[in-house]
Amino acid sequence: ITPDKNTGIGNYTQQQFLKTLKDGEAPDRKLHPPMPKFEKLSDPEVNAIYAYLQTVPAKDHKVTRN
Repeated sequence: ITPDKNTGIGNYTQQQFLKTLKDGEAPDRKLHPPMPKFEKLSDPEVNAIYAYLQTVPAKDHKVTRN
């Protein structure tokens, strides 16, 4: 997961990231396996993950499905 604005979560709000991680629904698309839902994570845990990912350098990395 990268904070890149084109291929990652760089345009996601904290609330959108939470919904993506817990419900498997990104703002712009449904996520597909192997991305699991993380329904058991608490909101504070997801928010901590989001905060950490904002500190990671962005990397353009387009993933394609076969």
